[in-house]
Amino acid sequence: MDLVDIMSEIKKQFIRHLKGTYKHLYDNLQTVSYLHDALPSEDRGTFIESGIECLSGTSEKRGKWERLESYQAIWSDPRVKSKLRVIEGDPLFGKTRLTLQIAYEWCICAQGSNLEQVEILIHLNLGKFMGITSIYESIKRLLLPSDFNIDINMIKHILNDTPSLVFVLDSYDEYIDSEPTAEPQGDVLAILKEDILAHSEVILATRLPCNQEHFSTPKKTIRLTGFDKLKQNQYIHNDIKNTGLMEIIKESLLENPVIEGFCQVPFVLAIYTRITQENEALKQFNTITRFMQKVILCFHEHLKQKLYNKHITYVTDHHSLNELAFKSLTGCDGHCWSKEKLVQVLGRDCLGHYLRIGILRELDVRPPHLQTTGTDSSLTIRQVTFYHNLFVLWYAAHYFVDFMVSKERDVEQPTEINISESLDDLNRSDFQHFYQFACGINPKVAYQVVHYLQGFEGSEAFKKLCLLEQSNEIHRDVDIIKELVSSKDIHLAVADTRLLQRNMLHILAIASHYKITIPRLLLLESLQSVNISGNEIVLNSGLCLPIQNYLQELWIELDGVELNVTRFKSVLSYALNCQTLTTVAFSLILLPIRFDEKDILLQLQEKRLTVLWYPSLMRYSLNPRSGLWEHTTGQIALSPEELEREVKMFRELHQ
Repeated sequence: MDLVDIMSEIKKQFIRHLKGTYKHLYDNLQTVSYLHDALPSEDRGTFIESGIECLSGTSEKRGKWERLESYQAIWSDPRVKSKLRVIEGDPLFGKTRLTLQIAYEWCICAQGSNLEQVEILIHLNLGKFMGITSIYESIKRLLLPSDFNIDINMIKHILNDTPSLVFVLDSYDEYIDSEPTAEPQGDVLAILKEDILAHSEVILATRLPCNQEHFSTPKKTIRLTGFDKLKQNQYIHNDIKNTGLMEIIKESLLENPVIEGFCQVPFVLAIYTRITQENEALKQFNTITRFMQKVILCFHEHLKQKLYNKHITYVTDHHSLNELAFKSLTGCDGHCWSKEKLVQVLGRDCLGHYLRIGILRELDVRPPHLQTTGTDSSLTIRQVTFYHNLFVLWYAAHYFVDFMVSKERDVEQPTEINISESLDDLNRSDFQHFYQFACGINPKVAYQVVHYLQGFEGSEAFKKLCLLEQSNEIHRDVDIIKELVSSKDIHLAVADTRLLQRNMLHILAIASHYKITIPRLLLLESLQSVNISGNEIVLNSGLCLPIQNYLQELWIELDGVELNVTRFKSVLSYALNCQTLTTVAFSLILLPIRFDEKDILLQLQEKRLTVLWYPSLMRYSLNPRSGLWEHTTGQIALSPEELEREVKMFRELHQ
C-alpha cells in the first residue's frame, strides 16, 4: 500500500471510531426506567424535542425571533445558514441532549437530518477539557480508543484534509468561565476566529449569549425555548394515544399554572404525562416541590413493582446523596464519580438502588490526565453521574435545607463546604428551581432564602415564586400574588432576561387563575407583534403574553417606533379581548393620524375602552365614533396642523 492508501485507511478507521464513541454516548442517555418501561419498544429512545427558534435579520438589535419547524432545520433553513451557529438555552432545556442527537444522526446517516454531506463531525463537551488547549489532543483523549495507533499530527492532517468538517461544541459557557480572570485561549478560540481549520462549520451550545468578539464569522443564533403551550400540546398528542386522557392532561395543565410553568422543562412534562396517566390526583399539586416529591416516590414504587419485591423501601435518609449533589452543583467535586468512591460515600446497596431507579446512571469516561505518564492513561473507566440536572437541584436543595436548619439550632455540622461562599458563586437565575425546592422542603428556610435573593435583578417575581412553594393553602397563594401585582406596576421590558420575563408571565398566569385584578401592566420596548389567531402578544424574547382577563390598564412603550394601521389594529384587537381592561396607552410611538376601522371602533364604544396616545409630552385620546385623535381636556379633535406638528416633532426626535 502506498502512503495515500494508508492515510485513506487510517481516516476510515478514525471516522469509524468517532461514530462508535457517539453511539455509546447516545446510548448512555437512555430514558429513566420509569419512563422507558412504559413506552412501546419502537418509541424507546425517541428524542424529546424542545421548542426552537432562530433570530432572523442582519443584527441582534433589529432581528426578531421566529419559530423553526424542528431541530433538523438547523441545517436546512436558510435563515440560519452560516459557518457558525450558536444554540442558546436555559438550564434543563436540553442543549446537551440536542448536540448528542446531532452527532448520533450523523453516525447513522438518519433520513432527513441533512448531515449526509458531512464527512467528519467532531462532538466535544468543552466542560470536560480541564485545561487542555489542543483540540487534536482532546479528540485523541476523549473520542478515540486507547489502542488506536494515531498521533496528534495525523489527526491534524486528517481534519485539514477534510473539506466537509463540522464541530459540535457543547458547554461553551463552562469553557469560557473556566478561567474567568484570563482571556480565553487555545484551539477552540482559534477555530472560532478562523485562525485554524477555517474551512470547518461550528455549532456551539451555551447557556449564556455569546460575545461576538470571540468570532470572526457573523453568527446565527438559535434558541431552545423548552415546552411552550404549542410544544406541550404536540408532545401530549404524540405521547398519549387515549383521546379522553389526552384532554384530561391538557385540562389539568390549564387548571394548574404552577405545574404548567414547571412543565416547560421537557423532561418534567414527560414525567408529568406518565404519572398523570396513573394518578389523576396529581393535578391537585400546586407547588413544584410536592410534584417532585411525588415523582421520586413513583420512581421508587415503580422499581418495587418491577422487581416484585415488597421489601424495597423508599429511601428517606439520603444525606450523603444530598451532599454529593450540592458539591456537584457548586463545582466542588465534579459531575461524575467512580463507582468505588460512591460505594464508600453511599453504600453499595444504596448506590445500586439509585442506579436501578434511574436517578443516577453509569457512563464510560476517558479521564483527560493533564500529565503524561509512562502508562496508558486514556483507558475508559466506568463512572456514575446524576441522570438529569433536575435531580442535582432537588437533592442539593435538601442538603442546603439540612445545613440551614442545623445552623438555626446551633448544631455544628461537619462539612468541607462553605455554604455561603458556594452559593455566592452560583448564578441565581440559573438555579431558580434549587431555591424554590429549598423553600418548599422546609418553609422555615424560606425567609432566609428570600432575604438572600434580595436586590438582584428580577428578585421580586423570583421571591414570590419561592414563597408560593411554602404553602398548599389557596388563600395564602392569593395573598402572595396580590401583594406583588397590587403594590407596584408590573412590567415586561426589553432589558429583562428571558428568565425574568418568564417568571413574570408565570406570576400573571397564577394571578389570572385566581382572578386577581392587575392594576397596570407595562410593556417597555418589549412588544414584537400580535398573534391574532392565538390571542397573544409576542414579546421581544419570543415568549408570549396571553389574554389578560383581570388587567385594568395596558401601557405600551416603543421609543421611536411608527405603527401602521395593521399593527395598531392588531394591538387594539388584543386589548378588546381582555375582559376587564379599561385603558390601553401608547407611549413614544407614532400612531396613524386617523383610524377608520369601523368594526374595531364599534367594539371600543361597546366596551368603553379608552385608547390614549403619548407621542411626546402631550396626551391624546381616540374618539371611537369618528376615529380621530382628541385633546383629553375638552375633547376637541386635533387640527391637521396640530397633527402635522406632532408627526414632524416625533420624527425629528427619533431620526
